[in-house]
Amino acid sequence: MFVFQHSRPDASKCNRCLTILGLCLVALAGVVHDQVYSAAPMPAAGIDGNVAFRTSSHQPTPKRDTDHPAGRAPDQIIMLPGDDAITSFRIRWRTGVHSEPAQVVVQSADQSQPAVTFAARTIQVDTAEVANDPIIFHHEAHITGLEPGHRYAVSVGSRGGETSPPKTFTTAAVTQDHVRFVYIGDAQKGFDAWGTLVREADRRFPDAAFWMFAGDLVHKGNTRSEWDDLFYEAGDIFTRRILIPAPGNHEDAYDALLDDRHPSMYLQWFNLPENGPRDVEPERVYQWRYGLVHIFVLDSQLDPEKLAPWLDRELAASDAAWKIPMFHIPFYAARDRNDPWRKWRKPLAPLLEKHGVKLVLQGHDHSYMRTYPMLDEKIRAQPEDGITYVVSYSGTRDHPIGKHDYAARVGDHDRTYQIIDATPAKLHYRAFDEHHKLFDELTIYADPANRPGEVSRDAGPKITE
Repeated sequence: MFVFQHSRPDASKCNRCLTILGLCLVALAGVVHDQVYSAAPMPAAGIDGNVAFRTSSHQPTPKRDTDHPAGRAPDQIIMLPGDDAITSFRIRWRTGVHSEPAQVVVQSADQSQPAVTFAARTIQVDTAEVANDPIIFHHEAHITGLEPGHRYAVSVGSRGGETSPPKTFTTAAVTQDHVRFVYIGDAQKGFDAWGTLVREADRRFPDAAFWMFAGDLVHKGNTRSEWDDLFYEAGDIFTRRILIPAPGNHEDAYDALLDDRHPSMYLQWFNLPENGPRDVEPERVYQWRYGLVHIFVLDSQLDPEKLAPWLDRELAASDAAWKIPMFHIPFYAARDRNDPWRKWRKPLAPLLEKHGVKLVLQGHDHSYMRTYPMLDEKIRAQPEDGITYVVSYSGTRDHPIGKHDYAARVGDHDRTYQIIDATPAKLHYRAFDEHHKLFDELTIYADPANRPGEVSRDAGPKITE
């Protein structure tokens, strides 16, 4: 059975659209803005808004080409978390032309049910800096009412234009005994090498239910050509698997239209759950439950004191076997730094400890590090006795690793991807290097009594020089 809700314009994006449109009319004459079409014949048809980006405060905006301009056919198709994993998902894609009405077609993969068409929202995106592709169209939809644990074929496009080939996707089951997912750190630069790494990871682990990306997806967050490179190199991974992104400091780039740093293009490229703190801009902080695993995504560019009450409340309310926060700036630095992130860690780490978090996924330092289990800023003997913090990166921009007492395993110039398997009894974590060799491994047990043998601080993996 399908029960679909038509997409409604996202309040935060619409407010930004109106703000930016006003600024454009006043300050940026010459940036093209077409009319907003009425919604017909389906409720979400037509262009629901305009959004413009300008990354330079100089006149005129520097021009550059994108290597991957939009065309008539849908591309950059990205599956994103719905309000719940068992019955819903969000989806976004782009085209170079607008054909009404934009739509998503969903059908049981075995064709046991008729295909259902769902209307999508369309936004015109103006990027004046892109000389060969200044205007594109984003389309987005939130599909609900799916059956748990069911395999679907999903295609996007428009009734009057081209459609994408169907890709299969499976909703989460109500009861699970195993969940596998992928976690990666910063891409930022070297997208061709990054693409080779993640596509091979996808080939080797095709049963991963979703991918987690701990920020700094690109280097210049409000430069569209970098997003085009990223999604081109990703191939169809995120067309078939849910992407869970976190904003990094490089997404929080200068936006000349706002005359401030803001993750403007990040928020436009994704449509994410709006279930974060009420006093925080929507989609910068959110949560998503996939059966055994409950994910909490934080924006580390925000004031941690504003996030703490929400995080405390939501962690307390979760009965998931594994609660896994992800954010960009690490609580414990991997690089040669003198604890620069203490102000970020101090108000939040006690909450994670209080609510039984055992694993935290991070980025930023462009190197690999897994800490010993940490509790109250002290090293503990067993993984079940504290929180293991991981830093990783997947691009080609690396930084020298530091020497820290809390580091159980480090890697200098080691690009990795991580495969995490969750069961009710244990969390099995593995890191693989760019040659797809096992680089690091850890098992955390839900019940410490099930851990075989004794584990001491000295028994941890040796630090790589």
